[in-house]
Amino acid sequence: MSPRGLCLLLTVMLVYGSAPAVGQPEQGAPPTIGVGVALNAAAPSLSEPTAAAAPVGLTVPITFRPVRLEPQVGYVRQAQSEATQSETTSALTFGTGAFYRADFGQTLLLAGARIGVTREVESLESASAPEQRLAAINLFLGPVVGGDYYVSDHFSVGAEARFYYINLGQPENAPPERSASVLRTGGAAFLRFHF
Repeated sequence: MSPRGLCLLLTVMLVYGSAPAVGQPEQGAPPTIGVGVALNAAAPSLSEPTAAAAPVGLTVPITFRPVRLEPQVGYVRQAQSEATQSETTSALTFGTGAFYRADFGQTLLLAGARIGVTREVESLESASAPEQRLAAINLFLGPVVGGDYYVSDHFSVGAEARFYYINLGQPENAPPERSASVLRTGGAAFLRFHF
């Protein structure tokens, strides 16, 4: 999306964002909370930083009028074995998002940012060599645009588009000259239940 299109979208959201909709607390009401599942939430990888994968994450949307905070946690573990060696990669991601909400009846538009940290561990075991283990902490930050559609008063489906800056951390037991960062786009689909 061009900068001009993004400015137009944010302006429309600001103009129409004050009307209450399904799932939005009324003025002076306590915040609402929910639980959700994020599908295709990606985490950066040490070996292939642009192709990685935490395919499922759990979210907790907390809605204040007109802001949503959404902590998220995700975990993935992949194991591959051959006759003489095995490789295991795991990643644990913690993050949060902060979004401005614009309500259009049962549809919400969201614009904001996500920030978080991923702890990744890769281990390689071989019959001919001792176990090799790399562990690193990766940081990510980026703008997010998305939306929700309320199927009922308590259930919504949504999606978001992401643009991330990812700082790939120095592995704990690797030479200190390794330093990398990645810019990447991505997306996620969400199923959320709001109490």
